[in-house]
Amino acid sequence: MIFSNYVKKIPHKQSKVSDHVTVCVGYATKKPNSFMRIKDFIYQSDQALYMAKEEGRNRIKGFA
Repeated sequence: MIFSNYVKKIPHKQSKVSDHVTVCVGYATKKPNSFMRIKDFIYQSDQALYMAKEEGRNRIKGFA
């Protein structure tokens, strides 16, 4: 999902990459159960963040 159309462009004058702040978000959602390990949940969120970054700026990726 691209959400740049919904975000106010905040200036970022010190950046060498973009003239405004950009955001990438990675998320994971799970229904808790007795077999779930928190480190696996965090790993999925981290992987989603890297997927979002690979696609470009202002992206959201996740696992549900």
